[in-house]
Parts: sequence; structure tokens; C-alpha cells
Amino acid sequence: MWIKIICVFLVILVGTIAIAPDDTFAYDAITHQALTQEIVHFYNLLHPAAQIDSPSLQDLLKGSVEEDAPPRWINHFYNPLTKTGWTGDKMGAFPSSVVRLFSFIGVSSEEALSAIDWIKNNIIQDKYASYGGNHTWKTGLGEYAAGKTNEANQTLGHALHILEDLGVPDHTRDDTHAQELSVVTGDEGSAYELYANRFTPQTFSLAKTLSNKDDSAVIKQTPEEYLESMAAYSNKYFFSNDTINSPDFPSPRVSESDCNSDGYCYGKDENGEKMALILYKKQTNSTGEIAKDFSLLNKEQYHPILESYFSHLSKQIVLNGAGMVELFYRQGEDEKENQHYPQPLVTYDFSFITPPAFSLVGTGETIVNGARSLWGAVASAAQGAVAWTQTFWNRFSGSETFDSLALIPPSSPPAISQTTPAQPENNTAPPQAPKTIQAPVSDHNAPPPTQPNAAPVYAARVIDGDTIVLTDGTVIRYIGIDAPEVAYQGKTAGCYADQAKDKNKSMVQNIPLRLEYDPAQATDKYDRTLAYVWAGNTLVNRELVAGGYAYAYNFNHPHPKEADFLSAQTAARNTELGLWGPACLHTAAATTTADNAPAAAPQPRPPRRKMQQRPAVCLRHQTDTTPPPA
Repeated sequence: MWIKIICVFLVILVGTIAIAPDDTFAYDAITHQALTQEIVHFYNLLHPAAQIDSPSLQDLLKGSVEEDAPPRWINHFYNPLTKTGWTGDKMGAFPSSVVRLFSFIGVSSEEALSAIDWIKNNIIQDKYASYGGNHTWKTGLGEYAAGKTNEANQTLGHALHILEDLGVPDHTRDDTHAQELSVVTGDEGSAYELYANRFTPQTFSLAKTLSNKDDSAVIKQTPEEYLESMAAYSNKYFFSNDTINSPDFPSPRVSESDCNSDGYCYGKDENGEKMALILYKKQTNSTGEIAKDFSLLNKEQYHPILESYFSHLSKQIVLNGAGMVELFYRQGEDEKENQHYPQPLVTYDFSFITPPAFSLVGTGETIVNGARSLWGAVASAAQGAVAWTQTFWNRFSGSETFDSLALIPPSSPPAISQTTPAQPENNTAPPQAPKTIQAPVSDHNAPPPTQPNAAPVYAARVIDGDTIVLTDGTVIRYIGIDAPEVAYQGKTAGCYADQAKDKNKSMVQNIPLRLEYDPAQATDKYDRTLAYVWAGNTLVNRELVAGGYAYAYNFNHPHPKEADFLSAQTAARNTELGLWGPACLHTAAATTTADNAPAAAPQPRPPRRKMQQRPAVCLRHQTDTTPPPA
């Protein structure tokens, strides 16, 4: 019987985790980026003469995300009372011994280490070569001393991820919290982690507040001390739902007398201030018995409690994290000095004696991602062949018309991220990227999804009505449309530019997005990735055109959805929506001064193509070679 249960559980375990995001047992990747970004912000405020620049931050963010690759996350637990890591406890109906057996078979052939052992155990991390590799603290210092700055900062990002995970009470109170497996285990997961996933690099800001209060970074002598400190804090002052008043943890403790009439129960934080910890409900069952229930769930009535949790815990993460960053760079400089001393002439590598770690879940995720990419490539190639054939036939048969090519007077490219340098149209050198916080650079070695059913992505920033930046730093320029330019470098915003940006933001921010590519055009001349952006079943590109927020414009590159976009534009123009309304047309007609004259007419096309005009106020002069803001 148990063999059947184990087999069924493994199939569900591998399948669920392989297709689920990497945050199955942890903060969402975006939340890790938000926390890491604020750690760097605070560090920079404390060290104005030794700033972490944008490229270095990108590496840090990359490492903080990649540390959650399966099965690395089983090593992100630490109970400061017992000095142990993950035990498989509190996973719904399954006893910990059975969960550990499942883990050995399906998650990792290596026994889970405590977070403190994990950050320093080179032997075990070497065995994870197929699942992220060795990113111990010592490895990072060696990379720093060898001048491998990118690798060193990525390894530091891995360490910060572990610190951030120990800011989750479930990770320090031996609570497995496998929310993705709740259908099997009955475990609802971590209410705190699920709530915290709403905090993104755009919605979370803490460093400046801490600086204004003259808070300083926590000073420790080793990375293990930072992890110990963070774990002790989250363990002592906070609950997970499965450890409320548990005899295994002496604090915090609450009773009915600590609760108010609304059911909110209070404890005290590290400063002795009252802090809501859980909700209390008293219910009478059918037999007249009174059932008392203390709980912490990810439901609306619990959100004030969870907000207080995040406020306290994120502060300690940033204070400890900034200190950890300072320690890493200081020890890295010491490591450089140590290189001048004689080293042993002979070293021995015994790694071949023990086999590498194997993870059915990690391997399953790799296979699933590979299958997604392969299917996307095949589907994209098929779509491209159909589009090319259709275009060739139209031209061969002479049926090509103006409407099929959407020739609209070209404008200068839209403004892009303030931390993403753009190549100007003239031959002047591109502007230098300012030393500001920026999302990480995407991994260009991985094939991007090509169909709207590929893996979801998230927008980190909305630049304007036709450009966004993903959480991995990739700049996405919407295929087939052109929105008016927002104000920058003293230039006036185009008519309806702000409304277009706001509309774009309302459709993509904090929403899982899927990208669809046109194989005929991968990037534009500013190296921005061109894509159709889907929010659920809504094609954002088309929706912006249909609402009068953007023009259907192909930049002389016909694309498969062109006719549909033109149809949407015709409807918007006929009903005078947005850019086609009286306000923009009136502004265009009134714009006649020498300094702000209507844009020059474009060069004529072949006679059979009648040029379509757009409001002049929404165009730049064609002689204007000013690059978009960097």
C-alpha cells in the first residue's frame, strides 16, 4: 500500500514542482529581487564613496533568484533552537519520516543541510553542479580575489537569498509549507510568503526610510553569524500557521486574554511594542462544545497582521543584508592580500570519489523547460513560414495594399528604461548608464518563449505606452504599435502619452504575462526585444490600439497580426477615441511655432501607397537625432 502511495506522490511531486515557479517553498523571485535591491540601496546610502553600480547589482539580483533552483531550496531552513535544517515536519497529513523518504527519492539524493551548513559546505555544493553549482561564501571570496567580479557578485546574491529566506518564520520554525502540494498534503503553505509575494522592486521601498532614521547595518564577523541572527529573530517573534503556541517553540505565546473583540491577538516585538500576531475565533459546534481556533492564513482579514510581519522582518533583512554585503567585500579584499602568501604546492581533489547529487524534481524541471523551448521554436517557425508565404503571395499577386502594410510616418523610438542605455540614431557615442538600481540582465543563452502559452513573465517597470522592462531586465518593445512619447530631457510629452502609459501599466503591472515573438523580427535597432504581450487572453498590443492609446505601425516590417491591428485602429479612429479625439487633433492644429512646429512630412513612398498622417504633436522632427533617455 505504501509503495503505491509513494509512487503516486512522487508523480504529483515531480509534475507539480517541475511546472510550478521556483518559489514553491520560498518567496517569489520578484520579492527576492525587491529585498536584494533594497539591501543594495541601503548599502549605497551607507557607503557613498563605494557604491555598488548597476552591473554589479544585476549580478546580485541574478544570484538571488537562481539560488531557488530545485532542489537547492531544501537547504534554506534553520531552526536556531535545535541547530538543524529541514526535517520534513509539518507537511499536512504526511509524517516527517515519509516526507524525507519522498525527498530522497524525488527531490535530492543528498540529505538536506541547514542553511548555515549550506553556505559553507563546498563538498556538498560541488555535488549540485547540475543544479546551480557551488556558490558557498568561500567560493565567492575566491572569485572576488581572482578578479571574477560578475561571478563573485552572483555568489553574494546567492548568500543574500539564504538570509532573506531565514526572514521567513516557516524556514526557522521547521514548517515545510509546501503550498504547491496542498491538494495532496492538505498543507496550505506559508501565509506570510504568499502575502509577501505582492512586494516587487517597484512597490517596495525601505532603504531611504531607514537612512532617514539613522539606522545602521548590523555588524557581524562571519556570514554564519548573520544567518544565525536573522533566524533567531524570525523564530522568536513570529508564528507560522502550523507552529502557533507549539511546545517546540517557547516564544511567542498568545492566549485568549491577548485578543481584542475583533479577534486580533497581540504579542510584543523586539522593542516591547504591541504587534498583532494571529486571529482568534471561538465557535460552538453541534454538540455545544466551544472550539477555540488560533490561525494565520493568507486571507483578507489577516492582511493587517501579515503587513506587520513584513514590515518588521524586511527591516531586519535589509539591516543584516547590508552588513553582510560589507563583510563580503571586506573579506574579499583580505582574500586578495592573502594571494601574495605562499600556497601549498599540491592540492588534492577527492570529488570523484562521491557521486554528484541527483534530483528528480530538478531534472524534471530542466526537461519541462527544454520541452517548452523546443515546442515554442517549432511553433514559431511554423507561424513564420505561414506569415512569409502569405506576404509573398500578396506581393506576387499584386493584392498588397496600404492597409496591409500600415505605413505611418516613423517617429523616433520611444523612451526606454532610465537604466538601459539606448544607441542614438546619429554616430555620437551612446550615453553612459547612470549608477542607479536596475533589474538584472536576462540570460541570453536561454531560448525565449515564443508562444502565448510559454512560461509567464512579469513587468518590473512600464516605460511608456509601448515599452516595458521585465523583472529579469529584458526591455520589451511591443510589436506593431507606436505610442506617443512621454516627457524626457526637457521635451514635452506627446498628446495622450501619459494616458497611454497609465493604460499600459494597468494591463501589465503585477500580472503574469506571456510573450509571443515574430521570428521575422527579434529585436529593434536599440536591441530591445520585440514581442506581442499577452495578459491572460488579452493581447496588450492590440488593446492599446483599439482604445486609441497607440497607433498601428509596422516600422516597415509586416507582421502576422497587422490586419487585426489596423482594423482595431479604424474602429478607434471612427469613434474618435484617445489619439483620434478632438483634444489631440486640436493640439496638433494649434502647434505652429518655430520651436514646436509640426513634424516634416515623411519621404514619399511608391505612388500606390497613400501615406497615413497622424497628429503632428505626437511626432518628433525627423531631423531630431536626440537619443531616447538612457
